[in-house]
Amino acid sequence: MSRYNAIAQKGEPDPMGKTQKRFVPQDTPPFYALDNSIQAKMGIPTAAMTLGGLVVNERTGQVMRKDGSSIEGLYAAGRNAIGICSNGYFASGTSIADCVFAGRRAARHVASLPAK
Repeated sequence: MSRYNAIAQKGEPDPMGKTQKRFVPQDTPPFYALDNSIQAKMGIPTAAMTLGGLVVNERTGQVMRKDGSSIEGLYAAGRNAIGICSNGYFASGTSIADCVFAGRRAARHVASLPAK
């Protein structure tokens, strides 16, 4: 993470090819960790394929237009918004962390908006 954040803060290209607009430092807590290793644990399969496709604002969870602007009031969570799977997607329960993280991100943004 230190290397990733240092590169992102300098504005250098992401070694993995992420666009500059989406390549930002990941340095604001809280942080969460999940074991997404390739080896299945105790018969629990690990995920295998990406089921997402929506581009979201990394800070708010809002769905983005082709021009990069956020769509007010439209949020995406779970595998629609985030998650890269590997080595065998068999049970939908393996996506719960995607739902929790993305849902919290969207909720925090909505809660920060002025009341209408």
